[in-house]
Amino acid sequence: KMQIETFVEKRSEAIEKWETAGSLAWWNLATTGDPKYAEEMTQAKIALRQLFSSKEDLQYLLEQPLTKEPLLQRQITLLLHGYRENQVPSSLIEEIAQLESEIETVYTNFRHTVNGVSLSNNDLKQILLTSDSSKERQEAWEATKLIGEKVQEDVLKLIALRNKSAQTAGFSNFYTMRLELQELDEKRLFTLLDELEKATEVTWKEYKSS
Repeated sequence: KMQIETFVEKRSEAIEKWETAGSLAWWNLATTGDPKYAEEMTQAKIALRQLFSSKEDLQYLLEQPLTKEPLLQRQITLLLHGYRENQVPSSLIEEIAQLESEIETVYTNFRHTVNGVSLSNNDLKQILLTSDSSKERQEAWEATKLIGEKVQEDVLKLIALRNKSAQTAGFSNFYTMRLELQELDEKRLFTLLDELEKATEVTWKEYKSS
């Protein structure tokens, strides 16, 4: 059998290849809106997730004893997260990747109108970041939500597909799966959010009323 160090190196090279290709395609799509980059992004996503869908690779990693090398052990752990998430049929992987790219394309090409002026999402974010006018910020914020009407049906379909994929991989739903594989404790996370809300509630109300 392949030594674990060699296995990690080879899989890391393949992951780097497809993650780089996918990120570059996303950047080109975001900056040009050309649909050919959406297809490139889709194919990179599919290739990466299908790499992680190998049951043989997952079993091999599960059989590995703990190593005393911290970096190698961390690499193994991260690979395991990737393989656990993608233990689903290729057809489902392809369907999700295609739908994700279609939604991303709509977001990229959508333009918002504020006071009769067509603005990009970045323009609106700049208003939200820098404007001292509560009215202007509200208009910009509401404009960012108009995209929802365009992608509503596809997003709901994507949620269903992701939950189906997560359940196929052995999780209760996509949200829970992502928290676990990103090594976040769900209970601790929401406890922290509740504490932050209570700690900032008075200051936030004062700011909103000013």
